[in-house]
Amino acid sequence: QNGQEVYKIPFCISDYFTDTTNILRDNQILNFDPNQVTALSWMNEEDTSVNFFFENNIWKSQNEDVSKSKINRFLSKISSLKSNKFADDFDEASIDEIFYGKLKIDGLNMESPIEISCFYDQDRQNPYILKSNINQNTYFESDSMGIFSLLFKRDF
Repeated sequence: QNGQEVYKIPFCISDYFTDTTNILRDNQILNFDPNQVTALSWMNEEDTSVNFFFENNIWKSQNEDVSKSKINRFLSKISSLKSNKFADDFDEASIDEIFYGKLKIDGLNMESPIEISCFYDQDRQNPYILKSNINQNTYFESDSMGIFSLLFKRDF
């Protein structure tokens, strides 16, 4: 064609990818600078919360000092969190009944707080469903030891 040769490739390019449906999807759950975080808050299904605030180079919760190294380690682990465990079959219809909790992260230079909601669906193999406002249209799934544990089972 127009003096150029055209070649036909005798295979399908998708054969070289193991999961072509998810390879190009946005798998980001969290993405923030851990050094800019000034507040963390966990809320559970009973609407009670545990709050942590960073002031004067000290992390506090309920007016008591909290281990800065533990919180910094936690923030470093989750600051660029990704997952390829998409929960595309999650039914949003019962979202209010299966709400488990929410993690809220606020800080300097953030347009708005980051929120990660968690839902517990006992009928699923990976019963914890996570949704972040970083990637609003995507649900991720986790077992009790995966991302769920990292975000909602704190040791401080």
